[in-house]
Amino acid sequence: MNTVALTILKNGSKYCFQHRDNKPGIASPGLFAGFGGAIESDETPLQAAKRELSEETSLDVDKMKFKELGRLDLSREGLGIRYVFVADIIELDFEVYEGQGKVQLSIDEIASLGPDKFAPSTWAAIKLLI
Repeated sequence: MNTVALTILKNGSKYCFQHRDNKPGIASPGLFAGFGGAIESDETPLQAAKRELSEETSLDVDKMKFKELGRLDLSREGLGIRYVFVADIIELDFEVYEGQGKVQLSIDEIASLGPDKFAPSTWAAIKLLI
């Protein structure tokens, strides 16, 4: 089963997502997604969330506060288990090493875009926010 740690970044009243590459063969090409990836066998979900965010961005994860929003069982959708975190960020001037960069959206903007613009597991995680 695919077990993943997924982090959504929060800056005030806005949320920051990765804009995934639009390449064939990758999961959710061209969509907005949280930051994250597989949990290694020797990691807790929080350790994996920090490692993945550190690998995917220039953020200093050791100075960040992470809040676990919950555990999503998306096995029926073929997506496995997702441990969802929110981490507060102060500055938006950070690099994203994967994908097409980042996007910052309010809850209203997220709702107006709808599920078709987000990776399926990220959309499920967003529902924990609202």
